Amino acid sequence: MRLSFLISLISLGFLSSLGAQVKFEREYRLDREEIPKPALQFIEACPFENRIKWYGEESQEGKSVEAKTKHLGRKYSIEFDTSGQIQDVEAIVDWEELPKSLQEKIQACFDSSFEKVRIKKIQQQWTGQEENLLQVLQQKPTKSTYEIKYEIVIKARSEDGKNLYEMLFSDQGEVLRKDLIQPDNSDNLIY
Repeated sequence: MRLSFLISLISLGFLSSLGAQVKFEREYRLDREEIPKPALQFIEACPFENRIKWYGEESQEGKSVEAKTKHLGRKYSIEFDTSGQIQDVEAIVDWEELPKSLQEKIQACFDSSFEKVRIKKIQQQWTGQEENLLQVLQQKPTKSTYEIKYEIVIKARSEDGKNLYEMLFSDQGEVLRKDLIQPDNSDNLIY
């Protein structure tokens, strides 16, 4: 047990020196009665017609509540803190949907950081005030501001080997975060 703990600490230090944080995440289903009231009220104000699935999520950043659904052919994820305050809205998008200039900047980042990259998932992410995010979901024009970011999960090969990463980019293509995804491994359970 001590040896695996020591190896984990050394690995974390090594990865931090590379500029990558280690990301771990655990999701589990929630029943409607476990959902904070403000989160339920926000989702009820959304134009979703399909069923909403609720999840609890635990990560290195803490706990959150997430609503997932499909709307107008796109998968959405709306994340709330444990009190029900909205954190962000995410929708899965394709590479081709990104503006060309953004594609070029992201590709240049991949080319300079990795030998080979395969994109696993891209999510467009909106953050801002609750009323602005509701307008985004309702596809109503808004004069208010909100931020758009892109969360991209990649499988990448570098001199360190093959790894999964989650990278967050600004809408201008700047790297905001780079996390090494911790594989789901029962050896890493904390008791």
